[in-house]
Amino acid sequence: MKRTRCAKLAPTIIRRLQALLGLQHWRIDLVIGKCSELGTQAEVSILHEYCRGHLTVDPDTITDPRELLTVLSHELLHLALSNLEAWSVQLDAALAEEAALRRTLQVSLIQCVERSVVQLESAIVGLYVLTHGEPE
Repeated sequence: MKRTRCAKLAPTIIRRLQALLGLQHWRIDLVIGKCSELGTQAEVSILHEYCRGHLTVDPDTITDPRELLTVLSHELLHLALSNLEAWSVQLDAALAEEAALRRTLQVSLIQCVERSVVQLESAIVGLYVLTHGEPE
């Protein structure tokens, strides 16, 4: 997808997804460019305590508006589930002396969150399309 097209579509899609996910109070800083890992379509870093996310989208890895919608819904679902990730930080501190248990719980939580995000992604995309139509 061309960078200019992605830069034009992404803010509208993000705003609409925020409304669908109840994330209107979050400030999302959008960057259209390369992600930190080669081949990654998008990544979000979260400052949970400030309800702020930094979202990077690589337009070179996205083929069309529907794929952009799917990628953005995935990343915003990470924001929606960020309470679990914040809880993980607290748990990590509480288990500082239990390295093996801490690592096991971290891996389990990451897998659980990622599976949940992927499962909810298609529902959110479908709801978006029903509400707003296909992104153009």
